[in-house]
Amino acid sequence: MENSSPAVQQVSPEEFLSLNKKSAKSIVLFSAPWCGLCKRITPIYRKKAMEIAQVNFFSIDLGEFPQARNLAEVTSLPFFATFIDGRIQERKASSKPDVLMNLINQLINE
Repeated sequence: MENSSPAVQQVSPEEFLSLNKKSAKSIVLFSAPWCGLCKRITPIYRKKAMEIAQVNFFSIDLGEFPQARNLAEVTSLPFFATFIDGRIQERKASSKPDVLMNLINQLINE
């Protein structure tokens, strides 16, 4: 999925695993180019990435890397997963901005 925001790192599963080990707090958007709901939440995700410095924002394209579903037991798209010190904390399939904000706020407050 096209992602031009410098605050969101579009990565492969391998890159994510390497970068996530170095990140205290991370959130990942799992999406695909054919996913209409992903297209709707992506601009909001990018905006939050520009506004919130305490969290590292990543994006993984499941169209390009379908095996990446296994990183967070992705069940449907769009799907978010949060990590603290490389360990998964929360998993949520949603296209709702309030769900995204709740995940980010929980991560910030951990």
